[in-house]
Amino acid sequence: SILKAIAQGYLKLPDIANATGIQIEQLPIYLGKLNERLDLIKPTDPMGGKKKNARYEVSDNFFRFWFKFVFPHRSSIEMGNTKDIHALIQDQLPAFTGRIFEGIVRELFILYQERDMLGVPILFDEIGSWWPSKGGGTDTGDIDVVARHEKSRTTYVADVKYTKAEYGFSEFNVFQNRIKNLPYGGQIVIFVVSRSGFASDFTKYAKEKRITLIDIGQLSLLFDKA
Repeated sequence: SILKAIAQGYLKLPDIANATGIQIEQLPIYLGKLNERLDLIKPTDPMGGKKKNARYEVSDNFFRFWFKFVFPHRSSIEMGNTKDIHALIQDQLPAFTGRIFEGIVRELFILYQERDMLGVPILFDEIGSWWPSKGGGTDTGDIDVVARHEKSRTTYVADVKYTKAEYGFSEFNVFQNRIKNLPYGGQIVIFVVSRSGFASDFTKYAKEKRITLIDIGQLSLLFDKA
């Protein structure tokens, strides 16, 4: 199943082909039907990247959940063997929810277009995510939110974390290395959004470097004020 493969994290054409056994030359036909006729998937291109580096995502979060957690284990569920499935969901749910959380943060930037967000003027021509054509080692190189204003040569980037741990220097060092690979020049404005807040030493560093930090409480307030 193509939907199952995409829900399991096989997002690029070669990966989907390998996961499903469908020849890569035939895949665009099926993907086109799932996208244009059924609206079940959507292709996304990296900001500033090439269409050949596109990824595919399941459009609806209910179907994403179904094809990731329910469909692959339906036999066990039907027989009542749900303990292991429940443990699997509990283990993988933060990562699953994290993708949704990233979309919420992108919506926040759109709401604050041509306004100030926590003292930072927001103005951009386009917004999305960015990933390199090839990841480095175990790091995919993804930047969750990228917004670009071409005239001022300003790029807003946000690292979005939906984990139970506070955000600190280990996470930020990875993010800094990813930023270096962006295909943009000019000013970089950095945001970090963390469900579980931030380590105290990193909070002090962020203030000195004018990095905007947003925890879950501030995120809620920003939506309320929008």
